[in-house]
Amino acid sequence: MEAQDKKLIWEDCPACAYKHLTAAYAALTAPGDFNTPSETDVFLGRAVIALGEAEAGYEGNRDLAAGCLAMVEARPGQHKTFKRLVRHLRLSLQNPDCDLPDVIRQVSDMFFGDPVVMAHAHVAEARRELPGLPVQPPDVEPRDWLRQSILWVKETYELGGRDEAKA
Repeated sequence: MEAQDKKLIWEDCPACAYKHLTAAYAALTAPGDFNTPSETDVFLGRAVIALGEAEAGYEGNRDLAAGCLAMVEARPGQHKTFKRLVRHLRLSLQNPDCDLPDVIRQVSDMFFGDPVVMAHAHVAEARRELPGLPVQPPDVEPRDWLRQSILWVKETYELGGRDEAKA
């Protein structure tokens, strides 16, 4: 398998999709209220995930985070002060010396780090990382679909039998 450039947004990574699916399952099985989050919150959650991955060395995901923040900024009905903060954080990502941990904290604070938001964000990231991931059938509970999808990815891509350090 050819090494991917860490300066690009990664796609087609079964090990990464597995990581996101297991994180989503962990979030959905945490105690709490399981109301469906807003799209704005899911984009903020995806930005937090992407920024954490950028901080871990996957620099291209800084661009993905900027895109997620741009989607939040463009959503109708947001307060001007909120949009200004999101825009400031998005633009700060263009500075290679920006304080990523501080940006992560500020973005996470916008949706209070809600586990359900993060579950939806991780599923969105798993779909981005592995476009061939089967869709959840309407008659299957999210937790069951996640468990089935985790197993499908492990078996289909034979995870665990080789070095999966990039996830």
